[in-house]
Amino acid sequence: LRVVWPPNAEVRPYDKDIRILPAIMPGLDVAGIHIVCNAHGQPGGGTSYQILLDFTTFAPIAIMCDARMHNVRAGGPTGLAAKYLARPDSQTLGVIGSGGIADVQATVACGQLPSIRSAKVYSPTPAHREAFARRLSERTGVPFEPVDSAREAIQHADMVTISTNSYNAPVLDGDDLKPGATVAQVTPGELDERTVLRSRVVVTSKNRVLYDYTPWEPVARIARRGGLDLGEIPTLGEVLVGEKDGRRRDDEIVLLVSPGIGFCDTAVGRWVYDMALKVGVGAELDSRRLSQIRGPH
Repeated sequence: LRVVWPPNAEVRPYDKDIRILPAIMPGLDVAGIHIVCNAHGQPGGGTSYQILLDFTTFAPIAIMCDARMHNVRAGGPTGLAAKYLARPDSQTLGVIGSGGIADVQATVACGQLPSIRSAKVYSPTPAHREAFARRLSERTGVPFEPVDSAREAIQHADMVTISTNSYNAPVLDGDDLKPGATVAQVTPGELDERTVLRSRVVVTSKNRVLYDYTPWEPVARIARRGGLDLGEIPTLGEVLVGEKDGRRRDDEIVLLVSPGIGFCDTAVGRWVYDMALKVGVGAELDSRRLSQIRGPH
């Protein structure tokens, strides 16, 4: 048995890695474990699962392959950013990335901002951004235009969404953002420092920014050197319940930094589980075979 911890590389992606995100949610009568297994460069590239447990007994109630659910969980907070952080008169959307999470981000941004009139999308592969533009134009009714650079996608955008697999190389120049823009991003390493320093930063989790299994750069790096006080940064939850302000001025750039949190995966999994029971899909397993029976201690 060989254990490597902490990982011997400082930045993602590792050749192989496993992430485990637990959550206990009394309000939904459920607990959960989100497991992400990556094998970068291999056919299939890994997989991810959501395990749901009954809150009272902790007996397993569902095991789900959650690739699509993960897209919703990761992209979903962008909808909250659009509703609570963006200017309500936002008319232009800029998208960087054309994968499954980017798809959800663009969909929820248009849904929460009916004022959006046009959108531009950039990703490095022309065929991907062209297919994305066709699909999102049809789905949202907003015309999406594929463009040849990140700058072209974002320089006039009121709302910007970013979801890439860049990890270690910034995908935009923060000086290209217009005053008053709202930016929602989901992957560590894809922002440059200028974007962070120009913005009012809102995070989904301060703990995850600093202590994710690699820190959420460049935000963590700026905070470590004293350029950003995480204690003063509002969380998205604090904004939603009115404890702290999100956007304070129309000309302010607001940035949502959205690292993954286990309770989000578990909450989405609970909703899917309830819907599966309602419509009668899924295969039923004998939970007794999945539970460990323990005697008294």
